[in-house]
Amino acid sequence: MDTNLLISISKHSESDFFNDFLKELESFKIKSVIDETIVFEFTRGSKTPRQLEDKNKFIEFLLGGEKWSLPIKTDVLENAKKLAILYNTRGKNLSTQISFVDCLIGAQLMKYKDNMYLATIDNNDYPLFIFNREKVVTIDTGKEIINIGIYSFNEEKYRICEDHFNKSSIIPQ
Repeated sequence: MDTNLLISISKHSESDFFNDFLKELESFKIKSVIDETIVFEFTRGSKTPRQLEDKNKFIEFLLGGEKWSLPIKTDVLENAKKLAILYNTRGKNLSTQISFVDCLIGAQLMKYKDNMYLATIDNNDYPLFIFNREKVVTIDTGKEIINIGIYSFNEEKYRICEDHFNKSSIIPQ
């Protein structure tokens, strides 16, 4: 889950708009995890100790009472840099639109490609030339329509982009 989805779920926590989505994840035995950067983004706006505590409790509740966060290791940082470079080769907007945190999340998807999916409402931040959109879940709150994309890392697409980048960077002498 990314930060904006976490914010949307917390914003609507008093209603049952997201219940079906969360139950569906549970029915597939999908365990929610979040990256430490998401915890940072979600909690950094806390104005009081109580608000910070409430946000941390919400994360624990959403994750089933366990704190399943992914550490950011050197390999993840390196892959985030590579993703940012490949995004840049596909369009000027991608390199500035997609945040460092989104690149780190993409790098976590790379690392855990065999057993991790991302649920996000920032569907433009995970381009289909590297990621697969497995499913879109639409939630209508009555005031807004929220489209949650479920993404996975596609190693073949990544290698094609990487090969294209490497070939285009050869400077004749």
